[in-house]
Amino acid sequence: MAGFLERLKAGLAKTREKLLRAIPWGGDPEEVLEELEVALLSADVGLSATEELLKEVRASGRRDLKEAVKEALVQMLEPEERRATLRRLGFRPQVPKAVEPQGHVVLVVGVNGVGKTTTIAKLGRYYQGL
Repeated sequence: MAGFLERLKAGLAKTREKLLRAIPWGGDPEEVLEELEVALLSADVGLSATEELLKEVRASGRRDLKEAVKEALVQMLEPEERRATLRRLGFRPQVPKAVEPQGHVVLVVGVNGVGKTTTIAKLGRYYQGL
């Protein structure tokens, strides 16, 4: 299991580095956002997620686009309002607490841009901490 998590972590790090290097962060803001859009779509981030991210970054009005993107991503992945609402309703994730030494298979299905990779990474992080 640890080998899989290490490979997943390394793969995500490579993707992050490719995205960060592909974007000319210091250039014209519209060109930066255009390059970001191309990079996200070519990294198989869904169209709706990419459009939402760009909309949030533009609406922020921040000059530091890298920080604006970071904030928008955090907001998209875990909006505080949703977490607070779920806690208030008593929602608790239904994830097994104990992991047997043998492997488990988890099937994750969804269309582009719905958060499959993010969910898999969160599950990996969760199981890694057990």
